[in-house]
Amino acid sequence: MKKIIGLGSNIRTRDRFGILVIDKLKKHNLPDDVNLEKIGPDIFTLVSSLEDAEKVIIADAIKSGNNPGELNIYSEKDLPDSEFSKFSVHHINLFEILKISQNVLEEKKPDSIQIVGLNIQDLTSLEESIPSVIEKSANKATEILLSLVKNL
Repeated sequence: MKKIIGLGSNIRTRDRFGILVIDKLKKHNLPDDVNLEKIGPDIFTLVSSLEDAEKVIIADAIKSGNNPGELNIYSEKDLPDSEFSKFSVHHINLFEILKISQNVLEEKKPDSIQIVGLNIQDLTSLEESIPSVIEKSANKATEILLSLVKNL
């Protein structure tokens, strides 16, 4: 099974990127073997979602040190421990969760994981509407993901 997972929060609009991307992808005809999934702030749920998945792409807002609003595509091995941090209620970043999943899932872990990350400086702001940079980046990420799905 192949999955595209959007991580984020409906409350913290700057952290809604992954959720928004999944909403946009649902409007497209994807192959039957590609599942779309939204996972909220408790990203430990991600570990169980990765189990038995063949290939995974994760869309998420991250703090990477790159320019705010910049989209980057990473493989799991590209993510350095110290530079990437993802605010979560458990104060553990996405890369740490992926490392934990490798140990916990062992042979049930995905063959490949890619991350489409939107660099955001402030993931904790509460705003009434989605900032335009998030909306524009979600549109661009949706196009990128539609292209990546062809190679899954």
